[in-house]
Amino acid sequence: MIFTVRKRRLIQIEPLFFQSIDDDYYIKFREDASGNITHLFTDGITALEKTPLLYTIKTQRIIFLAVTLIFTLVALSGLYLSIKSKLKKSVITKKQTIYTHRKISNVYLVYLWCLG
Repeated sequence: MIFTVRKRRLIQIEPLFFQSIDDDYYIKFREDASGNITHLFTDGITALEKTPLLYTIKTQRIIFLAVTLIFTLVALSGLYLSIKSKLKKSVITKKQTIYTHRKISNVYLVYLWCLG
């Protein structure tokens, strides 16, 4: 599918209502009670709604990175405390270390799989 973009020169006919001076094309905006633009309607069947800030890609990425960072810090602190307590009790074996690392990394991967 190929999209073409044509430049149009629009003039205002009424408040929030514009017409193209090049062809028979109209656009209209809708505002809420406080005067904020909420929708854009074009000539035809297209209607666009303004996305709230919480649902924008940038905000979602920031939330994902913050949750991932917090989860990683919790997982690493749990690993550190686990190793520290085992070192105090006895000499830790290589097999126990690998098991602990795998357990924490599996929990982390499940977390990423569920949220990603």
